[in-house]
Amino acid sequence: MKIVLGLVAVVIVGAVVFLAIGGLVAPAEVPMSDDQRANIFRSIIASTGEQCIEVTNATRLSLNERTGDSVWTAQCYQGRAYNVLLKRDGSTRVLVR
Repeated sequence: MKIVLGLVAVVIVGAVVFLAIGGLVAPAEVPMSDDQRANIFRSIIASTGEQCIEVTNATRLSLNERTGDSVWTAQCYQGRAYNVLLKRDGSTRVLVR
């Protein structure tokens, strides 16, 4: 089950709850399937008002080990590609590629 609270997605897998965006955990660090990760990125992109029915691929481009911030690319089905900045403080920024 997934619950989206603003820009924060909480993923519940079995009895384990992961804070998928924000806090101290980023999507690459959470044990989740590609589909779960894609759904989180779809929710982040949709929260900006962009149309994204499904994310078909999400790949981490970089990780700043000092700050914990990471940049991902997310490709939407029959749509645009986006760069998504995930900051350690939980904030996000989405840029159309």
